Amino acid sequence: PAGSPGDPDPVLLGKLHAAIRSREDARIKALKLRGELRAVQRQMAAASAAPAPQQLHSPRHVNGGSCSSTSNMPTSAVHAVVSAAAAIGSGDLVMARLGPVLDEVSQLSGQLSALEHHRSNAGGITARSLTASPPPTPWPIESLCSSIPLVDIGHELANRTRRLREDELALESERSKLRELASQEANHLLLAHRGGELAARLSDFGNTERELAARLAYKREECIAFKNKYSTLKQRLFVYAAALLRRVPRHAARHEAPLPQDSISAPQGIEALIHALAQRCGWPEVAFLHLDIRRRGRLNMEDFHLGLLLGLGMDYPRITGLSVNSLFSAIDRHNCGHVSDSDFGACCPGIWKLLGEKPVTPMEKLRALPYNAVGGAMASFADAAMASGLPWEPFHELVCHRLRGTSLEEARALFAALSIFGGSSAAIAAETWESATADVPRSLGHPSEKR
Repeated sequence: PAGSPGDPDPVLLGKLHAAIRSREDARIKALKLRGELRAVQRQMAAASAAPAPQQLHSPRHVNGGSCSSTSNMPTSAVHAVVSAAAAIGSGDLVMARLGPVLDEVSQLSGQLSALEHHRSNAGGITARSLTASPPPTPWPIESLCSSIPLVDIGHELANRTRRLREDELALESERSKLRELASQEANHLLLAHRGGELAARLSDFGNTERELAARLAYKREECIAFKNKYSTLKQRLFVYAAALLRRVPRHAARHEAPLPQDSISAPQGIEALIHALAQRCGWPEVAFLHLDIRRRGRLNMEDFHLGLLLGLGMDYPRITGLSVNSLFSAIDRHNCGHVSDSDFGACCPGIWKLLGEKPVTPMEKLRALPYNAVGGAMASFADAAMASGLPWEPFHELVCHRLRGTSLEEARALFAALSIFGGSSAAIAAETWESATADVPRSLGHPSEKR
């Protein structure tokens, strides 16, 4: 009956039952933590593709409706297990999981000690009053270590951590290789892109080269044409200067050169005309100059007729016995309807050589050169001359390269004829140069004028 001297204090009994319930809650939390540890093991096993971890065994199995609680384990035993687990490579994980439980078990142990102390002071609680919930028997540390293989789990976790680190290093190495391959592939793509650009530029350069080659061929032909034209004009210049210096053309009544010994009769037709032109004009260029009274540079049949009558004053029907049509057709070798001085020179070249004037001499060429193109004869002399006169090198540069008037052999002959002294000190004096390059006469009168 309540209130007897041997009955326990209801308040203390309620507190004791509350402590027992707290221990039961702690046991449930320990079981939940063990389940979480198993889940961690499974996750690590799945991550590392290792065999399934060893399952934790329950420290006590439920037999006959009775089970034990981890809350029965003393605080010192829990500390020992946690310290043993912390000594291995996976101590951080175990401490993170068991730390809150350890704190809670410590608090409950402290409360239980306080209740037991209060019980001893109050006269004690009989075993009869605690039959509904007998006090738990504390677990020894050896039993806990055998039921929860934390050391083995720690080793397994450490091995898996090491394997994970090795796998991470292998993955990092593989990533480095892949990055290197990607860099090489990018370089190859860049080189391929640049190769395409260079190929396009090379194609453009090839097209430009072909275009320039075509233009070069055209320019080369044009240069050859200019060179031939320049040679023709230079020859005309020399011939005109020589004709002025030699007082050609001469009067028609001058003494005619004898015909070849094998000639039986006087020349007739076109040969008679060329015979008369060679005796009077000396060169085909001079004859054409007097025939071209309209200064067109070429003659048609009407110009040829007027040139013979008015330019040279020749009675060609009496001399040749042919009409102007026959004479013009004989000179027009290409049947193009007009003739030039080259056509006259190509017609009966033997008669021109026999009865015409002698070739132009180097001295006449030197006098006929266009010195105005280089500032004048004396100005060019003053620019290149030394104290002793005009030496060979400047003279050769002037007449052969700048004016393109004479050949090297002709230049050597001219320098030898004009220079004073001899050897390396040879030079042309200023007075000699002025006399040799004096202007030619401007005109000599009409070839048909009387004596």
